[in-house]
Amino acid sequence: NLYVEAVFEVAPTTQSRRMGLPRSVRGRPIFEDSFDRARPKLPLVGAFDDLATKRTVVVTTYKRDGSVVPTAVNVVVSDDHAYFRTWSTSGKAKRLRRDARVLIAPSTTRGKPTGPAIPATARLLGPDEEGPTRQALAGKYPLLQGRLVPLAHRLRHYSTVHYELTAT
Repeated sequence: NLYVEAVFEVAPTTQSRRMGLPRSVRGRPIFEDSFDRARPKLPLVGAFDDLATKRTVVVTTYKRDGSVVPTAVNVVVSDDHAYFRTWSTSGKAKRLRRDARVLIAPSTTRGKPTGPAIPATARLLGPDEEGPTRQALAGKYPLLQGRLVPLAHRLRHYSTVHYELTAT
């Protein structure tokens, strides 16, 4: 059994003291990755297992001239694959049609990387493969990916596409 024991890590409160916050809010989650104060640290099995607990990751795509474009996205991880959605006419989708190479790394909500990047390959999912990905995204992000993003895509008449990332 790979998950024999879990080591718990508690988020530090010294930063909240330095920020001058009152005692009533000290020790409560302040930053994005500290929303779960006692998160079990399990041994990594797959390439994307570290990203499974993150709220946001940065997917870096490549332009024609080779320069990089980082974009913050919400992902779900299943087995050795990570999945995300976007609309078909976004710059990210256009770049992925031309070059499937990406880098994926944990990040803040605004897209600042907080960990090492993993090289991966993106694959556009077909209509028959989108259902489980759509449900998994809605399960992990019920309000954002379950309601708001699909509504925004419908209102703007966007065609939603889903991508599968595989570590290389």
